[in-house]
Parts: sequence; C-alpha cells; structure tokens
Amino acid sequence: MVSSVFYGKGSTMDEAASNVKRFFAPLAGLETESDVIRHRDAVFDFLSEKLSLYGFRRAETCLRLVTGLKTGALRDDGRTPSDLHEMTQALYTFFLKLANFPLPDLEDLVTLNIGHDLGEDFGLGRDDLKKYLDACCPEDPAANARTAAQIWGMTKKFRNRDLFQTENEHLANAMQDPVVVIARPTDRLHNLATAPAVMQGGRLQGYLHNTLTHYPRFIDEAHCRYPELSETLDRLGWLLQRQVSMIVQNSKYLQHDASLTERFNSPSRLIEADRYFPAGLSPLITPQERIAAAVRNHPHYDMALCGGMG
Repeated sequence: MVSSVFYGKGSTMDEAASNVKRFFAPLAGLETESDVIRHRDAVFDFLSEKLSLYGFRRAETCLRLVTGLKTGALRDDGRTPSDLHEMTQALYTFFLKLANFPLPDLEDLVTLNIGHDLGEDFGLGRDDLKKYLDACCPEDPAANARTAAQIWGMTKKFRNRDLFQTENEHLANAMQDPVVVIARPTDRLHNLATAPAVMQGGRLQGYLHNTLTHYPRFIDEAHCRYPELSETLDRLGWLLQRQVSMIVQNSKYLQHDASLTERFNSPSRLIEADRYFPAGLSPLITPQERIAAAVRNHPHYDMALCGGMG
C-alpha cells in the first residue's frame, strides 16, 4: 500500500515537493510553534489518520499508548504538550520519505519515533513492550519483537538505572539497527529545537557539548556502516549543526563553542520540498522562534545563564 503513495528515487525534486505539499496540506496553516501548540488535537488527528491509511498498526498502538500516558503532561517550558515531541518526529520522518531521502523500513521508523521513550520515561521493559504489542497487533509477532528491540535500543536509562556507562556505549548499541540509527539523531533534533525553552542553563550547555562531542562521530560511523542512508544522515547532521549554531550564536556564554560545529561534515542544504513542510513543525524554525521570544522578553538574555523562556 505504501509504495503506491510514496515515490522512490525515480521522481524528480519537483515531484517530491508536490508530494510534500499535498500530504501536509491540512497542516499548512501551522506557521509557528504556537500554532502547533494551540492545534495539538488537529496534529494528533492528522497523524492518526495517516497511520490508519497506511496500515501502520504498531505505530497506531504506540501513539494511543503514548498520548494516553502523557495526557495533560507538558514539557518543562510549561506550555508545550509533551506528546508533541513524538508526533513531530513521526511527521518529519514522513517528510523525509516524501522528499526522497533514503530510509529504512518506514513503519518501523515511524513506530520508533512515537514509542522511543516508553522504556525510559514509563519503565516498560522489552518483554513488556512485546506483550503489549502482541495483544494489540497479534497478526505479526515478529514485527512486534523488532519494535520492542528498537525501542529498547533507544533506551539509555531504565527505572532510574543507567543501562550504559557512557554515551559512546549507548550510541554503539544504537548503531546495530539502521532504524535506530535514523531515529536517534531525529530525536536529538526535536530536543535541540525545543532546548531554548525546555532546558535550564547548565543543562543546556551540557546538552550542546554532548551533541557536538558524540553525534558527528556517530553520523560518520553510520555513513560507513549504512552507506545507503548517507543522504539522510547528511541531512540530519546538517540540521543538528544549524541548530547548535543558532543557540551558540545567541549566547555569549557559549560563544567559545561555535567552532565545534565544524565537527559535522554534512554537505546538505534546504530543498524545494522544505517549503511545504509546516513551518511550525520545522526543526529549524522552532529554535529560531524560541530564541527570538527569549531575547524579546529578556533584553539582557543569555541562553546558557538564564535558561530559556521558561
């Protein structure tokens, strides 16, 4: 069913832009992150409809579970519905597919975008996840086992216990599965996009250092291991670089880190299809909005010291 909807490498960039425009037309009015927050239910309904249309049962199941567990929950900024974190990632994955970026199995990846924090945030172990998916999606137990393993591959901490001694160990574990390889930096993209309001000073500084220290190497190693995904890895690395640069350039305290963004070797760029991804969901527009609001509200704002808008 998906092959009749998503176009492969044979389509031109103009066709890709047309596909993105058509797919996201119902969300075209979401021009700012504030629009997305106000219309969270519309975003949920849109994503649910697409998952149902493509028969992504596991993704639907994880979406219901995550949104149920996060009912009423807000991120640390006190205004953003927590489940937009998962939904935004899933929608960006659809964008990548429509824009002809190479991806591993689409259903696996979208399901992981949605369910990736079930272990870390809610203490669901690998066996728990498998049993839950088997109960809801009994038609494909092998796929359920794969999804449970992929969610576990994204999990760094379980029931207040660190599963890995270092970030390098965690990323080396993530490298074993191409679906996790793409989901890991996609998750980091959304966390960085919202960082100017969600993270406090020292935490933000540490998060930027973590990104610059580990993710360029992770993406370089993924290039070698999964060369078929190189174009997508370049795009994700380039976006991470742009996000870090935005944040650093707006903080005197972090200015000395600016040169570290050169660690990313990601020759990507904006493409025509980017014009039609809803701006309010964009991993580049969101941090720009949050930075601008912080500077506007706090004339002597320093991002690392003041800790964002919150």
